Amino acid sequence: MHNSERRHSSRRLPEDRDFSPIDETVEEDYQEEHAAPRRGWTYALIVGLVGGIITVIVPVGIVILNASLFNEAGSAASKGGTGLSALLGPLLIWQCVGVIAEIILVFFIGRHIGKMTGKRWPGLVGGAVAGAVINLLILAAQYIPSYPGMLRTINSNHMGYDPILAIVVPLAVYAVVGAIISFFGALTTANKYSHSQQQG
Repeated sequence: MHNSERRHSSRRLPEDRDFSPIDETVEEDYQEEHAAPRRGWTYALIVGLVGGIITVIVPVGIVILNASLFNEAGSAASKGGTGLSALLGPLLIWQCVGVIAEIILVFFIGRHIGKMTGKRWPGLVGGAVAGAVINLLILAAQYIPSYPGMLRTINSNHMGYDPILAIVVPLAVYAVVGAIISFFGALTTANKYSHSQQQG
């Protein structure tokens, strides 16, 4: 009797000891290996679209908050540039702030896409969409009647020569730059996911 009880207890002990940790590990592995890959190219497109709309708030907001500066610069530009040189410093600073903020936000768009898809290339597509959306919305904002005048004045002068080129070239530049930045963002999180898969 004692020997049979010892054999039964020795069979049950490993199961009792290992059940809970194994169950938790299997559940974590399942979440890592199955949840992320369900999101793919469509998700990247949606994130790029929404992220571009959110990101464009920064440069447009900078222009609106500094409306007097941009209106004064726009007035100077329309008069042949008289007095514009004195405004170039503040304009350059605010434009740099806007560009840096856009780069950071697009980078995090790529990080999010890489995390949710587990892949790098959707980040490229999402970034291209975000960059194109940012450019198009900035262009559209310049046609709002109450929008500050510096960017609208400069843009209208360029579009007087070649409207199609003035739209296509910035659009392509924004899309390519956004794709590259977002790709590097996706690279940081997609690599972590791939490494966890290899370890599993």
